[in-house]
Amino acid sequence: MLYVYRGFITNRLEDIKNFCQMYLKEIKESVKDESLLFDIRLILNELIINSFEHGNKYKNDKKIEIVSIIDSDVIMIKVIDEGDGVLPFTINDIMKDSGRGLKLVYELSDEFLITENKVTAIIDNKNPFRKQFV
Repeated sequence: MLYVYRGFITNRLEDIKNFCQMYLKEIKESVKDESLLFDIRLILNELIINSFEHGNKYKNDKKIEIVSIIDSDVIMIKVIDEGDGVLPFTINDIMKDSGRGLKLVYELSDEFLITENKVTAIIDNKNPFRKQFV
């Protein structure tokens, strides 16, 4: 099983909603585990909405790029916006008004990377401890 996606969506809520529905429908052939599918949906939604609100600041003329690779070993979702980048955050930021979405993605991912305006979540399907924490 291998699923690769790379594309752009406009920074409009309707387009974001349509993309997420299309993406989840397409990956159902590759991802059979409902719990894992739920985690992927949460990660994707949180990263895209974070880009929509904080990166692109609701501006309709901006775009969001999504890169995703799914195979039997790993799931990688990268979201890139046209904003200035993500400020570093700590575990204590969970109680603040913002940052909870990225904290959720951090907790659901085995690896979580932030580089300027690119946020990448990686799930290791071979991690024997993963299901204990999800």
